[in-house]
Amino acid sequence: MKEFLRLLREALEGEMSEREIAANEAYYRTYFAREKRKGRTEEEISEELGDPRLIARSILDADKISGMRDDNYTYYDGEEVSTGRSDTPPPRQDRPNGADVRDGTSFGVGTSGCAPRLLLALVLVLVVVALILVAIFKTVILVGKLFLWALPAILLVAGILWLVRKLK
Repeated sequence: MKEFLRLLREALEGEMSEREIAANEAYYRTYFAREKRKGRTEEEISEELGDPRLIARSILDADKISGMRDDNYTYYDGEEVSTGRSDTPPPRQDRPNGADVRDGTSFGVGTSGCAPRLLLALVLVLVVVALILVAIFKTVILVGKLFLWALPAILLVAGILWLVRKLK
């Protein structure tokens, strides 16, 4: 656990405030303690969590994406307690395999934040554009067919009018 926390701290130093680093350390210290009470070894827990430098990178990336800092929250024995300005929870720290290392649940890109709504809106826009293009294409084809069918009649009428003018 000490090595895990040391590597996590090293990776976060200079990238975020000391308070945020301490909050993340407290979270993982509590996580280790909770898992050890379940009978797991520190090695098993460290292996499950993965490389602390990767976790730190995920924390920093989530912070950049969300545009929000963790200094609005403190952690007490693993429980999140708001200390201020925002009703939005702090960014989740996810691992590449999709496991949320804060609460042990799995989530994918499509199930957190506004990503599902944006994806749905994008799909709807693409469907509407596709339908409009199909309607335009069918209209052009229909007009083209009508013109081809009407062309002999137009030429016949034009020829008759030409002859009538010539005969006058």
